[in-house]
Amino acid sequence: MSNETDYRKMYMQLSSQYVRDVEKLHLALKDLYNSHAGMEKSCGHDFTCVCAGDKARELIELFE
Repeated sequence: MSNETDYRKMYMQLSSQYVRDVEKLHLALKDLYNSHAGMEKSCGHDFTCVCAGDKARELIELFE
């Protein structure tokens, strides 16, 4: 049973990390949209700054 418990614990940790990563990506994409639309980003800036949205844009451009 110890292996099953370890597997379950690892699964829950990975699931939690996945959810956090998806939430960060969602916020970064919202900030990217807001930046292009001239709206305020989650950091409070309405101009280009080094925030998650700008990092998301860099990643998107990298894969284009």
